[in-house]
Amino acid sequence: RRLCQDILPFASVNNEAVAQLVQEHPAMVRTRCISLCIRELPFSKKVSGFGGTEYQLQVALSPNHESGWVLGVGGQGLCALRKVVLEIGGPGDGGERHELEFTGLMEHASGRQEDAVLGFASRVQQTPLPFSAKITIFEYPLHLAVQTYIGLNFNTIAVLNQGFEFGPMDLACIMDLWLQSDQLRRVPEARIIEVVRRTLCFVKLKWAPVVRVSFVVCMHSCWMQAGRPWWHESLLRSCMELEIWRGPMDGEPGAGTFRSYITQLIQHALAPYPEAFITAVRGFVEGLPRITLQNLEAFFQPPVSVSDPMAIVARHYLQLLR
Repeated sequence: RRLCQDILPFASVNNEAVAQLVQEHPAMVRTRCISLCIRELPFSKKVSGFGGTEYQLQVALSPNHESGWVLGVGGQGLCALRKVVLEIGGPGDGGERHELEFTGLMEHASGRQEDAVLGFASRVQQTPLPFSAKITIFEYPLHLAVQTYIGLNFNTIAVLNQGFEFGPMDLACIMDLWLQSDQLRRVPEARIIEVVRRTLCFVKLKWAPVVRVSFVVCMHSCWMQAGRPWWHESLLRSCMELEIWRGPMDGEPGAGTFRSYITQLIQHALAPYPEAFITAVRGFVEGLPRITLQNLEAFFQPPVSVSDPMAIVARHYLQLLR
């Protein structure tokens, strides 16, 4: 417990302790600048990172946006990447500077959880081709060390420090390490729902929808368990508590990634095990409080205006309910 209290402040990039440490020792943050000249899309480039990690940099046309493009940077979950800045054009050309937004922890194309990708994405940009840009990647080796320790001991730390505030990027790195260590798979099946719920308590509703859904998918990524009713009960509860239905609109950062997370759930869990999913949905619906006429009368106060169109419609539907 004492060790956790000492190191936890250094687990989050935005913590005051980290900001002060970086200010006093700027060499602790490794900075990599990559110049780009993009003539056609899609564009892809690999960039070497700390500890031999390779980051994948991609620029692609944005769906549903004519001439718009999106830039993304991804690195394996176990990496020191913590921040990415995009600069379009030069300082004398009225260049634009954007910090890429974190979009969660994605399953790698290989399908292996140990190759999960830590993703960052820009908003839709309208700069016409060709254009020059500069990508600045900030790496925090300190966080890599601290989060490795926390990830390997997360089950214990989650119990001792429920009040600690993790940032979304930091929690993603820690959770990725925890899942790789197979700690989730060692938990008896009867307790899996509470383990998932306790872990997802660190996820905040103020975080972007794509980030919230990434944690739900990661915590349910042991697809071998998806044939069991309790797995789907846990999925439904997590989606409700983290309001997964509030997805990003097309053109917002992470919209495509959000859809890919939902596709993973359908492909690996709902399509192969429809009976288990329907059983869980039926149990969820039956567990909802019953709505009676008395509930409606107590909740809805019939509007009194005789001319307001909204009041007329409201009275009409209240009468239909009765």
